[in-house]
Amino acid sequence: MFRKIIIAAAFFLAAGLIFIIGFVPKTNTFSPASIDTHSLEENHNCSFPIIAVGDLQRTSAWEYLAGRESNDSERREIIDNISRQNPSSVILLGDMVFEGDNIDHWRYFDSLIIPIKEDHIPLFPVIGNHEYWGKNRIALQYLAERFPELNRSHWYTEICDSIALIFLDSNDLEYSDEQWQQQIDWFINKLLLYDSDPSIEGILVFAHHPPFTNSLVTGDEMQVQRGFLPTFYESNKTLAFITGHVHTYERFIERNKTFIVSGGGTRVKLKTGSGTHNDYYNGPSPRPFNYLIINKLNGGIEFTVRGVKKGNSYFFTLDQFTLPFSKGNKSG
Repeated sequence: MFRKIIIAAAFFLAAGLIFIIGFVPKTNTFSPASIDTHSLEENHNCSFPIIAVGDLQRTSAWEYLAGRESNDSERREIIDNISRQNPSSVILLGDMVFEGDNIDHWRYFDSLIIPIKEDHIPLFPVIGNHEYWGKNRIALQYLAERFPELNRSHWYTEICDSIALIFLDSNDLEYSDEQWQQQIDWFINKLLLYDSDPSIEGILVFAHHPPFTNSLVTGDEMQVQRGFLPTFYESNKTLAFITGHVHTYERFIERNKTFIVSGGGTRVKLKTGSGTHNDYYNGPSPRPFNYLIINKLNGGIEFTVRGVKKGNSYFFTLDQFTLPFSKGNKSG
């Protein structure tokens, strides 16, 4: 009986601390307002295949006490398998660390991605909510030390073989209303520019927070729906909105646009039944650890989702589908 009381107390203490760290406003001496929020220069030299992987953060001691899995070996299997695919670049969908101002967490991340670094594979980061956790000034300093380009902008674009990649910072609470609107306006202008550019065949958008999810521990991100989806829906060339944050794999179709959630570095269960979004993958949960392979075909973009089960090293195809370019694009 005494042991059960201790375990219960530890659980509620852990949950309380996680809530406080994640949701109490922080007093910062450095913020995204200090960053030049104009787009970075586009790199027209990248190509396909590209791999996207999300939520590589290590399970914290508090989460472990609260019943979360510790998945260190599976994350290393994911990174090793990614490096063996020899991608042209890797997109990190946010939550690279559990607590952004903790140097030990960043050192774990540095150690984790050694296979990718040793192969000199470029990394395109998306900023997750955990990258902001703790003392904001220190957290952003550690982030910029690894990704110096983020000192200039937290949202940016790349052009890869006629495909525009747009990277957003979906952490609206880290910005003033004016700064948040600045990113939205930038996004709108980029979509208008790419829609009118005949050299661009398709657009992929990457952020951390998903506009739609069947997660049991979080929900649809309304700031993403309100800020980015109206123009995303209207664009003739947008193909997919790709996010992490939810520790699973999900695929939705809304208004003929595809939404992918790949937080495959960890895993959680999903809710089912009435009131849930129609998941076009429709597999049982918790789903395997996973990452996305994104490849350009003649006429569209192919997505292959590679998965591995807990305690295993055998990777298999979890999902595969192709999104065609819009009719009227040169390859459509």
